[in-house]
Amino acid sequence: MNMFRNLLTVIFFALGVGLWVSDPSTWKWADPAGPYVVDALLFLGQAKPFSVIILLVLALTLFMTRKQY
Repeated sequence: MNMFRNLLTVIFFALGVGLWVSDPSTWKWADPAGPYVVDALLFLGQAKPFSVIILLVLALTLFMTRKQY
């Protein structure tokens, strides 16, 4: 569970920063994932800055609530 939470933290943080600094319509890595992923990324790109704020808050929340055993 901790590894899953840590991976989601990194993914949300990377996606938030990626949306912040670049345009998702130029991302070629999302094309093989299918049209739904591309549409979702384009929607997140159009919803700036709210999508970036939400993704970074989710990453921070997952980071702050982790427990290491």
